[in-house]
Formats: sequence, C-alpha cells, structure tokens
Amino acid sequence: MNITRGLLPQQVLQRGPGGKATVSFGGTATVEGEVVARVTHRTREVPGLGWRRAGVAHDGVWEARLAGLPTGGPWRVEAEIRADGRRRGRVTADGILVGDLWVLAGQSNMEGVGILRGVEPPHPLVHVLEMRGVWKRAEEPLHWLPESPDPVHWWGMSEAQRNEFVPNYRKTRDRGAGPGLAFARRLVLETGVPVGLIPCAHGGTNMEQWDPGKRDEGGRSLYGSMLRQVRAAGGRVAGCLWYQGESEGFEVEPSPFLERFLAWVAAARADLGAPRLPFLYVQIGRTVIPEVPPARWTAIRELQRLALAPLAHAAMVTSVDLPLDDAIHIATPGLKILGERLARQALRLAHARMKIAPGPHLARADVEGEKRDRIRVWYTGAHGDLGPDRNIRGFSVRDAAGADLGLVFDALPDPREPGAVLVSLRAPAPAGATLWYGWGSDPACTLVDAAGNAAPAFGPLGL
Repeated sequence: MNITRGLLPQQVLQRGPGGKATVSFGGTATVEGEVVARVTHRTREVPGLGWRRAGVAHDGVWEARLAGLPTGGPWRVEAEIRADGRRRGRVTADGILVGDLWVLAGQSNMEGVGILRGVEPPHPLVHVLEMRGVWKRAEEPLHWLPESPDPVHWWGMSEAQRNEFVPNYRKTRDRGAGPGLAFARRLVLETGVPVGLIPCAHGGTNMEQWDPGKRDEGGRSLYGSMLRQVRAAGGRVAGCLWYQGESEGFEVEPSPFLERFLAWVAAARADLGAPRLPFLYVQIGRTVIPEVPPARWTAIRELQRLALAPLAHAAMVTSVDLPLDDAIHIATPGLKILGERLARQALRLAHARMKIAPGPHLARADVEGEKRDRIRVWYTGAHGDLGPDRNIRGFSVRDAAGADLGLVFDALPDPREPGAVLVSLRAPAPAGATLWYGWGSDPACTLVDAAGNAAPAFGPLGL
C-alpha cells in the first residue's frame, strides 16, 4: 500500500468555508478491503477525526476521502486497509497543513533574482510546492525552473541537458530571492493561518508568452504549466500574486499590454473556478539598462495603474521606489518590503480586514494660486499621513513631447488637507502641459504613507 496521488508529505491543503479542508487521496495496493483513516497531531487524534471509514481498496488501487481537516497543523494523516478484522496495509503523510495557497506568477522579479544574502528566514507554517513536485518548508530560492517537469521552463535545453545541468545548479546558485516568502511570513504572523506557495513565474517573459489560449499545450506553455501546478496542489487557491511587464517595457513597437493583462486575469479566474479570486499585482519598478525606451517603460506603469479600475477584488502595489541588485532586478531588502506590501493587500482582500488601507492612489490634481504656480495632488486610500515632510521627489511637469519643463522645485504634504500633496512650480505650466509622478525608467520617487505603502507612478495627467 502506498500513496501516489492527492496527498504528499508537507502539503498545504486549501481551506474551504468554515476553515476546513477536504482531501481525496489514494494509491496502489495488493490487497482489498475497507480503507479507514484518521488525523493526528503529536500522536493525539484530532477531535472528530479519529479512525473512520474513508474508502475502499479494489483491483489493485485504493481511494480515500477525508473531510473536516481544521485550519492549522502540522497534521499526520494515516490510512489503513482492513479486511477480516485485520490490518492489511498502512500509509502515513506527515507535516500536512491546512491554510491558504497562493500562486506566484509573472517574470523575473516574481521569480526572484535577489542576491541570496540576508534573505527572509523560513517559517514552519509556510511551505512551498517546489517546481519538481515536492512539498517542503519554504526557503529561498522558491523558484527552480529547470527542475520543473514542464519543458517551457528549461531555458531551451533538451531533457538530457537539463538533467546534466540541475545538480550543479543546486550547488552553485547565488541569486534567487523574491517577494513570495516575505509575503507568506507576514500573512502567517498576522493571521496564524498556514500558507502554501505555488511558484510559476519565469524571467524574461511577456504577456503573449502567458497567453491563456495556450492552456491546452500543457507544460509547453507558461499558462498550461501554471494550471498543472495548481492542479498538483489540489486545484483550489486563495489568490494570485503577479509581477510582470518589464518585457513590454523594452518594446519599440507597443503590443496591446492592457488588453492582454485584463484577459489573463479573467481567464485565470475562470479556469480556477473563482470569479472573485484575489489578484494582487505589482507596478514595475526601475531599471538603468540604457536600451530601455523611457517613454514605453513609463507607459507600462500607467497601463498597470489604469488596469485597477476595471478589476474587481484586486489590488496593485508599486515597486518604483525600491533598490536594485543589478540593472533591473529588485534587491533582496526591497523584495522584503514588496512582499509585505502585497501581504497588507492580501489581508484586506482575502482576510476581509477592511480597516487596512489600499495605499495612496491618485484621485485628481488641481492647479491653484493666482499665478497658477501650485498643483494640489489628491490621493485616496492612504494609511495615515503622507510623507516625507519636505522635498517629495518624483513629480514633474512636461510638455507634449514628454520633455521635463523644469518647473517643479518642491513638493510636500498639504498641512491642511490630509491626503493631498502641494507641488510648487517656479512658473505657471503652459497650455498642453501634463503632470507626472515617476516618469522614466529610473525615477527617484519618495512619496509613501505612514504604513510604508508607496504611491504608484502616474501620468500623463492634463493640467
């Protein structure tokens, strides 16, 4: 008797209504009979989950189903085949947790390219379904692309090349920190609910490569590989984290990014059977790669900001203010901050903690003063006061061609109007000028609220 499907050691089961999980599992057996099962914690039976009939063994296979596993753990699931009053076989699965599963998808800044130094520490209630199909306690790095059974993640290698490459890759890797572990640890520390992470991201990929229309290609497509991973984790998740858009930021001939992004979210929710699945995504950050067209990079940020309005049960956080570990990848300390920003939004959307603010998001801007040399920028959703107290960096006034007119000399929180920033100009903005926050591929942006939520980049905004 062995377990071949449905339940693996260290697995996190997605909880359902009432905080309980149901698991169906089974395997092969050489005997027939009744299958009984129970759940224990530190050798003691979990109340209500003592030995009970759970299935049958017949024709070389056995099946079992257990309902009512409570949130928490680690639990030990035991199953036996009994016939003629005797035990004919027994299997166990240890370290089982019941909590919430989160998909990690997108490109390299979700996959994680942070230097593996000072990384987020593991937590006993945060596990990961590694890309090779093994559940374990989560630790950096979370993504091991060439270990996936899906060829789409093999970087163009043949299976033989992949098999030769992987052992040394395990020994020599020095980068790979991402935001997922910090996100999960923050959730666990806030709620006590275990978290299971499902890594699916792949660096350097664009929205076309994530096309849901390629779902039937299975492991030869990114979307198909993601669906396979979710099915391997039980088929149900609590939400999705998404960080992608840098690839489109390199485009000279723009592709339909916004339409593809919205279609991706709709398809993922439909295919996962969850029309209100919490979807948390990141506005792309900085890069100092000289080949990046600054206007296109800026446009991607704005499209991501505009995507939030038509998306129900979603949240966007920005990474525009975070440090880099190389020319385009967020540094490990910044990834921790990003993970915590995402966790705050997960608490709001997935845990219904509605007192948690979504963070400062642009509402409108008004030109003021007799000389029209001041702009009051209004924000909604901030937690507490906006800051810093003086010299907020990131605002600019530009002409129709996108050139900075050099008009902004100061920006500070409005002392009389919480949620507003006063942008001071040395001269009135000319007709046709526009206001921006975070223009370009490497802006300096410093506006945050009291909880550390950064204000997203925006623009153009007509004056």
